[in-house]
Amino acid sequence: MRKENFLEKIYKYYPLIYEESGSNKVKMRKSKTDQKIMYKDALITRIIAIAKGYEVVDWTDDEACCYEFKILLHKDTPLLDDDKMLIKSLNGKRNDLRIFISVLEPYYYMFIEKTLYFESEDRWEFTTEENNISEYEKLKEEIVSYLCKNGYIGLSPSDVLLPVPKVETTYKEVDNVTVFDCLFTDLVDIT
Repeated sequence: MRKENFLEKIYKYYPLIYEESGSNKVKMRKSKTDQKIMYKDALITRIIAIAKGYEVVDWTDDEACCYEFKILLHKDTPLLDDDKMLIKSLNGKRNDLRIFISVLEPYYYMFIEKTLYFESEDRWEFTTEENNISEYEKLKEEIVSYLCKNGYIGLSPSDVLLPVPKVETTYKEVDNVTVFDCLFTDLVDIT
């Protein structure tokens, strides 16, 4: 999608830094964010059904402009209360499918997050898997199919990293804001 189309949609909800009458845009964004609870149950119920055998976690933050779900991509592995115990049980390597679904506009973004734990150094490393991992393709395709049938459009890594000029968010200053920060959340760093 062209950058201008994203900006046009984003500027409906985020005032430009010099706009004095921006409060209506903030109110409209807040209203949509407050309404998201109504649809979350249906979304997570369907995603759980699609991801049968995988643990699904609702990672949605009340302040974010999106629903966020994580799917532990280790079949028939229960989540544990302790992250270190879980990662040790997975031999120091964990994969999660992270799904972000905007409440402002009908967009979604997903990626596989790889977490490595180096016990000898007590160090964590988080990376985004750019290439598709074939063993998870069927799961991803079913989720994409469901979202598309419900009118959502998938965004690419280059789409979500587009800069949004003249806007600031709660946690990002002007000139550091991306499409992802505006349509989904500025609490997660995807770079």
